[in-house]
Amino acid sequence: MSLTKEQIQDIELYLEQKKLFVLDVKIEVLDHFANGIEQSMKVEKIGFLDAFEIERIKWENDFNIYTSFLFTHNELPKIVAKKWKKEEKKILVNSLFFTGLVTFLVVLFKTSLETKMDVSFLNKIIGYGYFIYLVFIAILNFKITNTGKSTTYRNLFKINFSGVFIWFFVFNPLWLNTFQVESNGNVLSYGVFMSAFVFCFSFSFLILYKKHKHVIKSLTARSL
Repeated sequence: MSLTKEQIQDIELYLEQKKLFVLDVKIEVLDHFANGIEQSMKVEKIGFLDAFEIERIKWENDFNIYTSFLFTHNELPKIVAKKWKKEEKKILVNSLFFTGLVTFLVVLFKTSLETKMDVSFLNKIIGYGYFIYLVFIAILNFKITNTGKSTTYRNLFKINFSGVFIWFFVFNPLWLNTFQVESNGNVLSYGVFMSAFVFCFSFSFLILYKKHKHVIKSLTARSL
């Protein structure tokens, strides 16, 4: 038994009343919520309102308000906060993995690099690379903001952008010795690790942007 357009709209209105405005989560919940109602109506032989109430009770805990200053919205449904945390954890794990890999390879060939090539230019390459990367991310930030749509990926982009923006300026090896990757012809493992992490973490902005665009594309396809 398929729900009518009006019944789907009733579900959407209820989700919005529960502050479920993040599109990717809203779409996922809407599909599960509607399928649950259809299943109850079919199996239990009950009407839409009774099936709706059963499904509402099932999802009640997921719609409880979660408060955190870490999010762009201070108050949001628990299910949204849960997905944000999951996606942020995925970004950190992937960033640390590739950072570790890059650092391991540099340390492994550290002696060879120092003896066979001039490494004095590394700080400049990394430092100017920060600025180039920052411009690229700023363009993505403008484009993702310009969509005017709220998704998990856009909100994570906005949260992380502020931190990376500060890092690129404040901790640039061009003027901060603590984060240099080279000193007196020696490659500094700590500096390599920190710079590798910044670049690996920053790559996630492109992934977040693409996921955000995919959600919008999927939403457009659903409305056709």
